[in-house]
This record gives sequence, structure tokens and C-alpha cells, in this order.
Amino acid sequence: MKDDRSEALIRIADLQKALGEQKVRKGISLQVRRGETVAVLGRSGGGKSVLLKLIIGLQTPDAGSIQVAGKEITKLDENQLNDVRKRIGFLFQQAALYDSLTVEDNVAFPLSRHTKMSTDERNNRVHELLADVGMAATWKRCRLRSQGACRSG
Repeated sequence: MKDDRSEALIRIADLQKALGEQKVRKGISLQVRRGETVAVLGRSGGGKSVLLKLIIGLQTPDAGSIQVAGKEITKLDENQLNDVRKRIGFLFQQAALYDSLTVEDNVAFPLSRHTKMSTDERNNRVHELLADVGMAATWKRCRLRSQGACRSG
């Protein structure tokens, strides 16, 4: 029997990307297997955010291959890319959430756009997710600041 953890969910081969004259990614290859946690570290301007944007198809590589869950994302249309993106959790710099919304509304946002959950189902799921990260007590009154902290509101 095959162990699902041995299969790469993200497979990048010889990825290359330039922004103008600056080569941001030069032949990077990596694999991320089910259950692995991977941190992307580097200096400012080193291409960390570009790499993440390439993986989820927000940017296209100049060369190389990016497979997510066995699908070559460089060949997918926007609807197919959105199906792949729904399976990936990603967060950009400074949390990049909607600072005008409550934490509850930020968590509910993708559920309202990409599922057919009823309002009650969505609210229950949001509460479950926030409880999982220890925020069950503050989720209704907590609004985000650009620093990611909460304030009353």
C-alpha cells in the first residue's frame, strides 16, 4: 500500500523568473510532501513572495515546471487555477487580510466565495476554525490593524 505522505503535493523543477533585468528565481527545484511544513527564508527582495505567487499561479514563470497536487499549474485556465488555490492555504506579508473587516469576516470571506455553505453553516465553520487557534472568545469584536493586531470596533 502506498504511503500518501511520500507523494509530493508541490513539485517545482528548474523554475526561473525575472522581473525586468533582475533574475529573481534562477533554476529552483523543490518538493513539498503531504504533512510537511516548509518555511521560505531570505533577504528582502530575494524572491520569497514571487515564489509563492508562482506556486499559486498569480505570476507565470519564465521557464520550469510547477505542479500542485499533480496538476501543472502553468497550463491551467483561471477557473482551474481557482480550484487548485482553494486547496492551498497561503498568507502574504503583514498578514494581508482586510483590515476593515472583523477576524470573523476575514475567515468567512473565502467560504462565502468558494462554497455553497448556508450562513449558519459558514458561521459554525468560522467559529470552529477560530476556536482551533484560540480565538473563540474574541472573534466577533476583533478588527484587524495593518500590523495584524486586534482593536475594538
